[in-house]
Amino acid sequence: MELNLTNILSIIITIAILIVAIKITFTFDINKYLESRKKDLENKIKNYCPHAYVISVEGGVKVQSAFISPSGTTNYICERCQLVTYHIDEMTERQRVQSFAKDLKEYNKQEKKFQKLLRKAGYI
Repeated sequence: MELNLTNILSIIITIAILIVAIKITFTFDINKYLESRKKDLENKIKNYCPHAYVISVEGGVKVQSAFISPSGTTNYICERCQLVTYHIDEMTERQRVQSFAKDLKEYNKQEKKFQKLLRKAGYI
């Protein structure tokens, strides 16, 4: 194959078109990536939140649920991670909190993961 000016120009134009096509096909939006990463991290935070507080009282410790129901709504919001839930079975919630009270090691383990994710997200 003989390389003359028209062949060289056609090769250069073809390469330029390929570069533009690849650039359009594989664009990477850093803002969308960071936004999705932050959303994933917030979901992990809500999953690892124990939704409870440990309060020291005379003679020991007490575990209290972190869900509150703002006036005028039927929703419950966790005070710690801002998880919104539309229905809480009070019996199940009481059992969950009592299980934390009986096994503080499990609570501390979950709290440690929760605090680690909060630091990673930059909240603390």
